[in-house]
Amino acid sequence: MKLILRLAAAALAAGGVTRARGQGVTDYVNYTGGTYIQSFDTLPDPGATSVNTAPAPVINGITYTLPLANALPFALDDPTIGSGGASIGGKALAGWYGADLLIDRLGATFGDQTTGGLLDFGLASSSNRALGLISTSTTGAAYLGVAIKNNTGIVITAVNLSFIGELWKQGTFAKTFLYGYTLDNTATSNLLAAATSSTAVTLGKLTAAPTVIGPVDGTNPANQTPVALTNVTLTAPWQPGGILWFTAQISDPTGSGQGFGLDNFTFSAVGAPGITTQPLSQTANAGATIALNVVAAGATAYQWQFNGANLPGANSAGLTLANIGTNQGGNYTVLVTVGTAQLISNAAVVTVNAGSHPVNVSARGDVGAGASSLIAGFVVAGATSETLLIRGIGPGLGTFGVAGPLAAPQLAVFGTRGNLIASNTGWGGTAALVAAFGQVGAFPLAASSADDALIVTLPPGAYTAQVTGAAGGTGIALLEVYDLP
Repeated sequence: MKLILRLAAAALAAGGVTRARGQGVTDYVNYTGGTYIQSFDTLPDPGATSVNTAPAPVINGITYTLPLANALPFALDDPTIGSGGASIGGKALAGWYGADLLIDRLGATFGDQTTGGLLDFGLASSSNRALGLISTSTTGAAYLGVAIKNNTGIVITAVNLSFIGELWKQGTFAKTFLYGYTLDNTATSNLLAAATSSTAVTLGKLTAAPTVIGPVDGTNPANQTPVALTNVTLTAPWQPGGILWFTAQISDPTGSGQGFGLDNFTFSAVGAPGITTQPLSQTANAGATIALNVVAAGATAYQWQFNGANLPGANSAGLTLANIGTNQGGNYTVLVTVGTAQLISNAAVVTVNAGSHPVNVSARGDVGAGASSLIAGFVVAGATSETLLIRGIGPGLGTFGVAGPLAAPQLAVFGTRGNLIASNTGWGGTAALVAAFGQVGAFPLAASSADDALIVTLPPGAYTAQVTGAAGGTGIALLEVYDLP
Protein backbone atom coordinates (compact mmCIF):
# COMPACT_ATOMS: atom_id res chain seq x y z
CA MET A 1 0.00 0.00 0.00
CA LYS A 2 1.38 3.39 -0.97
CA LEU A 3 0.64 6.64 0.81
CA ILE A 4 0.60 9.96 -1.00
CA LEU A 5 0.31 13.18 1.03
CA ARG A 6 -0.91 16.45 -0.31
CA LEU A 7 -1.66 19.57 1.69
CA ALA A 8 -4.04 21.35 -0.63
CA ALA A 9 -7.59 22.61 -0.45
CA ALA A 10 -9.98 20.39 -2.35
CA ALA A 11 -13.62 19.41 -2.28
CA LEU A 12 -14.28 15.80 -1.29
CA ALA A 13 -16.93 15.52 -3.95
CA ALA A 14 -19.45 12.71 -4.26
CA GLY A 15 -21.83 13.48 -7.07
CA GLY A 16 -25.44 14.15 -6.18
CA VAL A 17 -24.95 14.62 -2.42
CA THR A 18 -26.86 17.57 -1.03
CA ARG A 19 -25.95 19.26 2.22
CA ALA A 20 -29.45 18.82 3.56
CA ARG A 21 -28.97 15.06 3.79
CA GLY A 22 -27.50 13.31 6.79
CA GLN A 23 -28.05 13.52 10.50
CA GLY A 24 -26.85 16.67 12.25
CA VAL A 25 -24.13 16.71 14.88
CA THR A 26 -25.58 15.48 18.16
CA ASP A 27 -22.31 14.40 19.71
CA TYR A 28 -18.67 15.41 19.53
CA VAL A 29 -15.27 14.92 21.11
CA ASN A 30 -15.16 17.49 23.90
CA TYR A 31 -11.57 18.66 23.34
CA THR A 32 -10.17 20.61 26.28
CA GLY A 33 -6.47 20.10 25.61
CA GLY A 34 -3.84 17.39 25.71
CA THR A 35 -4.01 14.42 23.33
CA TYR A 36 -7.22 12.68 22.26
CA ILE A 37 -6.68 8.96 21.52
CA GLN A 38 -9.11 6.55 19.85
CA SER A 39 -8.18 2.87 19.40
CA PHE A 40 -11.64 1.76 18.14
CA ASP A 41 -11.33 -1.39 20.25
CA THR A 42 -14.77 -0.81 21.77
CA LEU A 43 -16.34 -1.63 18.41
CA PRO A 44 -18.26 -4.94 18.55
CA ASP A 45 -16.41 -8.17 17.81
CA PRO A 46 -18.67 -10.35 15.60
CA GLY A 47 -16.82 -13.55 16.41
CA ALA A 48 -16.00 -16.09 13.73
CA THR A 49 -18.79 -14.98 11.35
CA SER A 50 -18.77 -11.57 9.68
CA VAL A 51 -21.88 -9.39 9.76
CA ASN A 52 -22.75 -7.04 6.90
CA THR A 53 -26.34 -6.00 6.54
CA ALA A 54 -28.74 -3.07 6.53
CA PRO A 55 -30.35 -1.29 8.17
CA ALA A 56 -30.30 -3.16 11.50
CA PRO A 57 -27.29 -5.46 11.85
CA VAL A 58 -27.30 -8.06 14.62
CA ILE A 59 -23.87 -8.51 16.19
CA ASN A 60 -23.45 -11.01 19.01
CA GLY A 61 -27.20 -11.04 19.57
CA ILE A 62 -27.48 -7.23 19.80
CA THR A 63 -29.47 -5.36 17.16
CA TYR A 64 -27.91 -2.02 16.24
CA THR A 65 -30.64 0.28 14.93
CA LEU A 66 -29.28 2.74 12.41
CA PRO A 67 -30.88 6.19 12.01
CA LEU A 68 -32.38 7.22 8.71
CA ALA A 69 -31.05 9.82 6.25
CA ASN A 70 -27.69 8.20 5.55
CA ALA A 71 -25.71 8.90 8.70
CA LEU A 72 -24.63 6.58 11.50
CA PRO A 73 -23.52 8.21 14.76
CA PHE A 74 -20.83 6.25 16.55
CA ALA A 75 -21.46 8.03 19.83
CA LEU A 76 -23.28 7.76 23.15
CA ASP A 77 -25.12 10.17 25.40
CA ASP A 78 -22.25 10.83 27.80
CA PRO A 79 -21.82 14.48 28.87
CA THR A 80 -18.33 13.83 30.23
CA ILE A 81 -17.12 13.00 26.73
CA GLY A 82 -19.51 14.58 24.23
CA SER A 83 -22.73 16.47 23.90
CA GLY A 84 -25.06 13.46 23.86
CA GLY A 85 -26.84 11.60 21.10
CA ALA A 86 -27.97 8.27 19.71
CA SER A 87 -25.43 5.46 19.72
CA ILE A 88 -24.38 2.18 18.24
CA GLY A 89 -20.73 2.27 19.19
CA GLY A 90 -20.45 2.93 22.91
CA LYS A 91 -19.47 6.04 24.85
CA ALA A 92 -15.77 5.65 24.05
CA LEU A 93 -16.64 6.45 20.41
CA ALA A 94 -18.30 9.77 21.13
CA GLY A 95 -18.21 12.10 18.15
CA TRP A 96 -17.59 9.48 15.44
CA TYR A 97 -19.99 9.30 12.49
CA GLY A 98 -20.38 7.25 9.33
CA ALA A 99 -22.46 7.67 6.19
CA ASP A 100 -23.16 5.94 2.86
CA LEU A 101 -24.42 7.77 -0.21
CA LEU A 102 -27.18 5.29 -1.15
CA ILE A 103 -28.04 3.15 1.88
CA ASP A 104 -26.94 2.85 5.50
CA ARG A 105 -24.81 -0.19 6.19
CA LEU A 106 -22.78 -1.19 9.21
CA GLY A 107 -20.61 -4.29 9.04
CA ALA A 108 -18.44 -6.12 11.56
CA THR A 109 -15.98 -8.15 9.57
CA PHE A 110 -12.44 -9.32 8.84
CA GLY A 111 -12.55 -8.01 5.26
CA ASP A 112 -14.57 -10.78 3.64
CA GLN A 113 -17.79 -8.84 2.96
CA THR A 114 -19.13 -8.30 -0.55
CA THR A 115 -21.08 -5.10 0.06
CA GLY A 116 -19.80 -1.68 1.03
CA GLY A 117 -20.46 0.80 3.77
CA LEU A 118 -19.08 1.61 7.19
CA LEU A 119 -17.02 -1.30 8.47
CA ASP A 120 -15.86 -2.42 11.89
CA PHE A 121 -12.71 -4.28 10.82
CA GLY A 122 -10.78 -6.89 12.79
CA LEU A 123 -9.60 -10.47 12.65
CA ALA A 124 -12.15 -13.16 13.50
CA SER A 125 -12.89 -13.20 17.24
CA SER A 126 -10.39 -10.41 17.91
CA SER A 127 -10.97 -7.36 20.09
CA ASN A 128 -8.39 -5.37 18.10
CA ARG A 129 -10.74 -3.35 15.88
CA ALA A 130 -10.43 -0.59 13.29
CA LEU A 131 -13.03 1.71 11.73
CA GLY A 132 -13.11 1.80 7.95
CA LEU A 133 -14.91 2.01 4.62
CA ILE A 134 -15.69 0.11 1.44
CA SER A 135 -17.50 1.81 -1.43
CA THR A 136 -19.39 -0.31 -3.98
CA SER A 137 -22.29 0.10 -6.36
CA THR A 138 -24.46 -1.13 -3.48
CA THR A 139 -23.68 1.82 -1.23
CA GLY A 140 -22.14 4.48 -3.45
CA ALA A 141 -19.63 6.75 -1.74
CA ALA A 142 -18.91 5.96 1.90
CA TYR A 143 -17.71 8.35 4.60
CA LEU A 144 -16.50 8.36 8.18
CA GLY A 145 -15.47 11.23 10.40
CA VAL A 146 -15.13 12.68 13.86
CA ALA A 147 -16.44 16.02 15.14
CA ILE A 148 -13.95 17.63 17.55
CA LYS A 149 -15.23 20.64 19.49
CA ASN A 150 -12.83 23.35 20.66
CA ASN A 151 -13.55 23.69 24.38
CA THR A 152 -10.08 24.92 25.30
CA GLY A 153 -11.24 28.52 25.62
CA ILE A 154 -8.61 29.79 23.14
CA VAL A 155 -8.24 30.19 19.39
CA ILE A 156 -6.26 27.33 17.77
CA THR A 157 -4.33 27.74 14.53
CA ALA A 158 -2.46 24.41 14.11
CA VAL A 159 -3.02 20.76 15.00
CA ASN A 160 -1.28 17.38 15.06
CA LEU A 161 -2.91 14.10 14.07
CA SER A 162 -1.82 10.55 13.43
CA PHE A 163 -3.30 7.13 12.70
CA ILE A 164 -2.44 3.78 11.20
CA GLY A 165 -3.97 3.22 7.76
CA GLU A 166 -4.88 -0.45 7.30
CA LEU A 167 -5.85 -2.39 4.18
CA TRP A 168 -8.51 -4.99 5.05
CA LYS A 169 -9.97 -5.98 1.69
CA GLN A 170 -8.39 -6.29 -1.72
CA GLY A 171 -10.39 -5.93 -4.94
CA THR A 172 -10.27 -5.78 -8.71
CA PHE A 173 -11.20 -2.09 -8.76
CA ALA A 174 -8.75 0.40 -7.27
CA LYS A 175 -10.20 2.73 -4.65
CA THR A 176 -8.71 5.85 -3.08
CA PHE A 177 -9.17 6.49 0.64
CA LEU A 178 -9.02 10.28 0.99
CA TYR A 179 -8.69 11.95 4.39
CA GLY A 180 -8.74 15.59 5.39
CA TYR A 181 -10.45 18.17 7.58
CA THR A 182 -13.16 20.80 7.49
CA LEU A 183 -13.41 23.74 9.88
CA ASP A 184 -16.96 24.50 11.05
CA ASN A 185 -16.85 27.39 13.49
CA THR A 186 -20.66 27.63 13.45
CA ALA A 187 -20.92 24.01 14.70
CA THR A 188 -23.87 23.37 12.37
CA SER A 189 -22.52 20.97 9.71
CA ASN A 190 -23.13 17.23 9.70
CA LEU A 191 -20.69 14.65 8.36
CA LEU A 192 -21.85 14.77 4.75
CA ALA A 193 -21.87 18.56 4.68
CA ALA A 194 -18.38 18.67 6.18
CA ALA A 195 -16.91 16.00 3.91
CA THR A 196 -18.30 17.57 0.72
CA SER A 197 -17.79 21.20 1.71
CA SER A 198 -15.99 23.53 -0.69
CA THR A 199 -13.73 24.44 2.25
CA ALA A 200 -12.67 20.84 2.93
CA VAL A 201 -8.91 20.32 2.94
CA THR A 202 -7.42 17.06 1.69
CA LEU A 203 -4.48 15.97 3.83
CA GLY A 204 -3.59 12.75 2.03
CA LYS A 205 -4.76 9.45 0.60
CA LEU A 206 -4.22 5.71 0.85
CA THR A 207 -4.08 3.61 -2.30
CA ALA A 208 -3.42 -0.04 -3.18
CA ALA A 209 -2.96 -1.81 -6.50
CA PRO A 210 -6.03 -3.85 -7.54
CA THR A 211 -5.76 -7.62 -7.40
CA VAL A 212 -8.00 -10.65 -6.78
CA ILE A 213 -10.93 -9.93 -4.47
CA GLY A 214 -10.38 -11.22 -0.95
CA PRO A 215 -9.80 -10.35 2.69
CA VAL A 216 -6.46 -8.95 3.86
CA ASP A 217 -5.01 -9.00 7.38
CA GLY A 218 -4.98 -5.34 8.34
CA THR A 219 -2.98 -6.08 11.50
CA ASN A 220 -0.04 -7.27 9.39
CA PRO A 221 2.54 -4.45 9.15
CA ALA A 222 2.86 -5.22 5.42
CA ASN A 223 -0.74 -3.97 5.04
CA GLN A 224 -0.33 -0.90 7.23
CA THR A 225 0.74 2.68 6.56
CA PRO A 226 1.48 4.88 9.60
CA VAL A 227 0.36 8.47 9.06
CA ALA A 228 1.72 11.31 11.23
CA LEU A 229 0.95 14.95 10.45
CA THR A 230 2.51 17.50 12.79
CA ASN A 231 1.92 21.22 13.07
CA VAL A 232 -0.70 21.33 10.32
CA THR A 233 -1.62 25.01 9.94
CA LEU A 234 -5.38 25.41 9.62
CA THR A 235 -6.81 27.47 6.78
CA ALA A 236 -8.59 29.68 9.31
CA PRO A 237 -8.49 30.09 13.10
CA TRP A 238 -10.42 27.41 14.99
CA GLN A 239 -12.59 29.43 17.33
CA PRO A 240 -13.73 28.35 20.82
CA GLY A 241 -16.98 26.43 20.43
CA GLY A 242 -16.25 25.59 16.79
CA ILE A 243 -15.97 22.07 15.41
CA LEU A 244 -13.07 20.65 13.45
CA TRP A 245 -14.15 17.65 11.36
CA PHE A 246 -11.63 14.98 10.46
CA THR A 247 -13.18 13.04 7.57
CA ALA A 248 -12.31 10.18 5.25
CA GLN A 249 -14.07 8.82 2.18
CA ILE A 250 -13.98 6.27 -0.61
CA SER A 251 -15.96 7.90 -3.41
CA ASP A 252 -15.65 5.49 -6.39
CA PRO A 253 -18.93 3.50 -6.47
CA THR A 254 -17.90 1.12 -9.28
CA GLY A 255 -17.91 -2.52 -8.22
CA SER A 256 -16.02 -4.21 -5.44
CA GLY A 257 -12.75 -2.72 -4.33
CA GLN A 258 -10.34 -2.06 -1.49
CA GLY A 259 -11.42 -1.71 2.12
CA PHE A 260 -9.37 0.67 4.24
CA GLY A 261 -9.52 1.23 7.99
CA LEU A 262 -8.23 3.66 10.63
CA ASP A 263 -6.62 2.50 13.85
CA ASN A 264 -4.95 4.24 16.80
CA PHE A 265 -6.14 7.74 15.85
CA THR A 266 -4.60 10.59 17.89
CA PHE A 267 -5.27 14.33 17.83
CA SER A 268 -3.84 17.34 19.63
CA ALA A 269 -3.84 21.08 19.14
CA VAL A 270 -0.51 22.86 18.88
CA GLY A 271 -0.05 25.15 21.86
CA ALA A 272 -3.45 24.29 23.34
CA PRO A 273 -3.87 24.64 27.07
CA GLY A 274 -5.07 21.72 29.05
CA ILE A 275 -4.34 19.27 31.81
CA THR A 276 -1.06 17.59 30.94
CA THR A 277 -0.56 15.69 34.22
CA GLN A 278 -3.61 14.20 35.93
CA PRO A 279 -3.83 13.63 39.71
CA LEU A 280 -3.02 10.00 40.50
CA SER A 281 -5.03 7.54 42.59
CA GLN A 282 -3.31 6.52 45.84
CA THR A 283 -3.70 4.14 48.76
CA ALA A 284 -2.41 4.92 52.26
CA ASN A 285 -2.88 3.95 55.88
CA ALA A 286 -4.85 6.20 58.19
CA GLY A 287 -2.59 8.86 59.67
CA ALA A 288 -0.36 9.14 56.60
CA THR A 289 0.05 12.19 54.34
CA ILE A 290 -1.10 12.10 50.71
CA ALA A 291 -0.16 14.68 48.09
CA LEU A 292 -2.24 15.15 44.93
CA ASN A 293 -1.02 17.30 42.06
CA VAL A 294 -2.22 18.52 38.69
CA VAL A 295 -0.28 20.21 35.89
CA ALA A 296 -2.22 22.38 33.45
CA ALA A 297 -0.73 24.70 30.85
CA GLY A 298 -2.03 28.26 31.11
CA ALA A 299 -4.01 27.63 34.30
CA THR A 300 -5.18 30.73 36.18
CA ALA A 301 -7.22 29.13 38.98
CA TYR A 302 -7.76 25.79 40.70
CA GLN A 303 -10.55 24.35 42.83
CA TRP A 304 -10.15 20.88 44.33
CA GLN A 305 -13.26 18.82 44.93
CA PHE A 306 -13.99 15.83 47.14
CA ASN A 307 -16.75 13.56 45.83
CA GLY A 308 -17.98 16.45 43.70
CA ALA A 309 -18.08 19.09 46.48
CA ASN A 310 -15.62 21.99 46.62
CA LEU A 311 -12.95 21.79 49.33
CA PRO A 312 -12.68 25.21 51.04
CA GLY A 313 -9.28 26.82 50.57
CA ALA A 314 -8.00 24.10 48.21
CA ASN A 315 -7.10 26.48 45.39
CA SER A 316 -3.62 25.55 44.22
CA ALA A 317 -2.13 23.00 41.84
CA GLY A 318 -1.31 20.69 44.75
CA LEU A 319 -3.51 19.29 47.50
CA THR A 320 -1.97 17.83 50.67
CA LEU A 321 -4.04 15.58 52.93
CA ALA A 322 -2.10 15.35 56.17
CA ASN A 323 -2.86 12.84 58.92
CA ILE A 324 -5.51 11.35 56.66
CA GLY A 325 -8.54 9.52 58.05
CA THR A 326 -10.72 6.86 56.45
CA ASN A 327 -13.54 9.38 56.06
CA GLN A 328 -11.31 11.14 53.53
CA GLY A 329 -11.27 8.19 51.17
CA GLY A 330 -13.10 8.92 47.91
CA ASN A 331 -12.80 10.71 44.58
CA TYR A 332 -10.70 13.86 44.28
CA THR A 333 -10.93 16.05 41.19
CA VAL A 334 -9.72 19.56 40.43
CA LEU A 335 -11.52 22.21 38.38
CA VAL A 336 -8.90 24.14 36.41
CA THR A 337 -9.61 27.54 34.87
CA VAL A 338 -7.74 28.31 31.65
CA GLY A 339 -8.80 31.57 30.05
CA THR A 340 -12.58 31.40 29.73
CA ALA A 341 -12.65 27.59 29.86
CA GLN A 342 -13.01 25.37 32.89
CA LEU A 343 -11.45 21.90 32.70
CA ILE A 344 -12.20 19.07 35.12
CA SER A 345 -9.44 16.57 35.84
CA ASN A 346 -9.74 12.82 35.99
CA ALA A 347 -10.79 11.52 39.38
CA ALA A 348 -7.98 10.42 41.68
CA VAL A 349 -9.35 7.67 43.90
CA VAL A 350 -7.92 7.87 47.40
CA THR A 351 -8.21 4.68 49.47
CA VAL A 352 -7.47 4.90 53.19
CA ASN A 353 -6.85 1.73 55.17
CA ALA A 354 -8.20 1.79 58.72
CA GLY A 355 -5.70 1.82 61.57
CA SER A 356 -5.32 3.35 65.01
CA HIS A 357 -6.18 6.75 63.59
CA PRO A 358 -9.59 7.92 64.92
CA VAL A 359 -12.20 8.65 62.31
CA ASN A 360 -15.52 9.10 64.10
CA VAL A 361 -16.45 8.58 67.74
CA SER A 362 -20.05 9.00 68.83
CA ALA A 363 -22.09 8.36 71.95
CA ARG A 364 -25.77 8.84 72.67
CA GLY A 365 -27.37 8.83 76.08
CA ASP A 366 -29.38 10.54 78.79
CA VAL A 367 -27.97 13.73 80.21
CA GLY A 368 -29.16 14.26 83.76
CA ALA A 369 -28.68 16.85 86.42
CA GLY A 370 -25.44 17.24 88.30
CA ALA A 371 -22.75 14.71 87.39
CA SER A 372 -24.90 12.81 84.86
CA SER A 373 -23.12 14.13 81.79
CA LEU A 374 -22.43 12.41 78.46
CA ILE A 375 -18.70 11.74 78.00
CA ALA A 376 -16.64 10.34 75.12
CA GLY A 377 -12.92 9.67 75.39
CA PHE A 378 -10.58 9.65 72.39
CA VAL A 379 -6.87 9.58 71.61
CA VAL A 380 -4.95 11.48 68.94
CA ALA A 381 -2.17 9.11 67.86
CA GLY A 382 0.89 9.71 65.74
CA ALA A 383 3.47 12.47 65.76
CA THR A 384 1.44 15.41 64.44
CA SER A 385 -1.55 17.44 65.56
CA GLU A 386 -5.03 16.63 64.29
CA THR A 387 -8.00 18.86 63.52
CA LEU A 388 -11.33 17.59 64.82
CA LEU A 389 -14.97 18.54 64.54
CA ILE A 390 -16.76 17.93 67.82
CA ARG A 391 -20.53 18.28 68.19
CA GLY A 392 -23.02 18.10 71.05
CA ILE A 393 -26.50 17.53 69.60
CA GLY A 394 -29.72 18.01 71.53
CA PRO A 395 -32.52 19.84 69.68
CA GLY A 396 -31.24 18.48 66.36
CA LEU A 397 -32.28 14.96 67.41
CA GLY A 398 -35.90 16.06 67.27
CA THR A 399 -35.77 16.02 63.46
CA PHE A 400 -35.12 12.26 63.66
CA GLY A 401 -38.11 11.62 65.92
CA VAL A 402 -36.07 11.26 69.13
CA ALA A 403 -38.34 11.90 72.12
CA GLY A 404 -37.13 14.15 74.92
CA PRO A 405 -33.99 15.64 73.38
CA LEU A 406 -31.76 17.83 75.53
CA ALA A 407 -33.03 21.37 74.89
CA ALA A 408 -29.86 23.32 75.69
CA PRO A 409 -26.66 21.25 75.56
CA GLN A 410 -23.28 22.57 76.66
CA LEU A 411 -20.15 21.13 75.00
CA ALA A 412 -16.67 21.07 76.54
CA VAL A 413 -13.34 19.46 75.58
CA PHE A 414 -10.81 18.56 78.28
CA GLY A 415 -7.15 17.56 78.21
CA THR A 416 -5.40 14.72 80.03
CA ARG A 417 -5.19 16.64 83.31
CA GLY A 418 -8.79 17.79 83.15
CA ASN A 419 -7.88 21.21 81.81
CA LEU A 420 -10.58 22.89 79.69
CA ILE A 421 -9.40 23.26 76.08
CA ALA A 422 -12.54 24.50 74.28
CA SER A 423 -16.28 24.87 74.83
CA ASN A 424 -19.40 25.88 72.97
CA THR A 425 -23.05 26.69 73.70
CA GLY A 426 -25.06 27.19 70.51
CA TRP A 427 -23.04 26.63 67.33
CA GLY A 428 -24.26 29.82 65.60
CA GLY A 429 -24.61 28.60 62.02
CA THR A 430 -21.12 29.73 60.93
CA ALA A 431 -19.98 29.03 57.36
CA ALA A 432 -16.82 27.23 58.54
CA LEU A 433 -18.84 24.77 60.58
CA VAL A 434 -21.35 24.22 57.77
CA ALA A 435 -18.47 23.38 55.45
CA ALA A 436 -16.99 21.03 58.05
CA PHE A 437 -20.30 19.17 58.39
CA GLY A 438 -20.28 18.57 54.66
CA GLN A 439 -16.66 17.41 54.60
CA VAL A 440 -17.21 14.63 57.15
CA GLY A 441 -20.74 13.71 56.10
CA ALA A 442 -22.36 14.88 59.34
CA PHE A 443 -26.07 15.64 59.19
CA PRO A 444 -26.90 19.37 58.98
CA LEU A 445 -28.13 21.49 61.88
CA ALA A 446 -30.55 24.41 61.87
CA ALA A 447 -28.53 27.63 61.95
CA SER A 448 -30.52 28.98 64.91
CA SER A 449 -30.55 25.74 66.91
CA ALA A 450 -29.07 25.45 70.39
CA ASP A 451 -26.94 22.49 69.29
CA ASP A 452 -23.18 22.77 69.84
CA ALA A 453 -20.24 22.37 67.46
CA LEU A 454 -16.62 23.44 67.42
CA ILE A 455 -13.42 22.84 65.47
CA VAL A 456 -10.27 22.23 67.48
CA THR A 457 -6.69 21.25 66.60
CA LEU A 458 -5.12 18.94 69.17
CA PRO A 459 -1.58 17.56 69.57
CA PRO A 460 -1.12 13.83 70.20
CA GLY A 461 -2.62 12.78 73.53
CA ALA A 462 -5.75 11.60 75.35
CA TYR A 463 -8.85 13.78 75.55
CA THR A 464 -12.49 13.75 76.64
CA ALA A 465 -15.50 15.56 75.23
CA GLN A 466 -18.44 16.20 77.51
CA VAL A 467 -22.06 17.29 77.04
CA THR A 468 -24.07 18.66 79.99
CA GLY A 469 -27.40 20.44 80.23
CA ALA A 470 -27.51 24.20 80.65
CA ALA A 471 -29.04 25.27 83.97
CA GLY A 472 -29.34 21.61 84.99
CA GLY A 473 -31.45 20.65 81.96
CA THR A 474 -31.99 16.97 81.14
CA GLY A 475 -32.72 14.95 78.01
CA ILE A 476 -31.26 12.78 75.26
CA ALA A 477 -28.04 14.03 73.66
CA LEU A 478 -25.59 12.86 71.01
CA LEU A 479 -21.84 13.49 71.29
CA GLU A 480 -19.77 13.23 68.09
CA VAL A 481 -16.04 13.50 67.36
CA TYR A 482 -15.03 13.63 63.67
CA ASP A 483 -11.60 13.52 62.07
CA LEU A 484 -11.70 16.66 59.91
CA PRO A 485 -9.93 16.64 56.49
